[in-house]
Amino acid sequence: MGGIQSLSRSTYAKLIPLTDNNAGYFGFYDVCEKVAIMLGLVMFGYLDNLTGSMRNSILVLGSGL
Repeated sequence: MGGIQSLSRSTYAKLIPLTDNNAGYFGFYDVCEKVAIMLGLVMFGYLDNLTGSMRNSILVLGSGL
């Protein structure tokens, strides 16, 4: 995960506009990351409860549906 995180941060740094306040953009990035983690866990748990199988949850979330 370390390699993916560093690559995504460097790509994000190239995409943000050139300003003196880059910390605000990276703060927004961190908040979005935490929200995505929570939504992923909730969706996984909901699908696991709905289907009764963790395998089905992984398949649905992995397929991007």
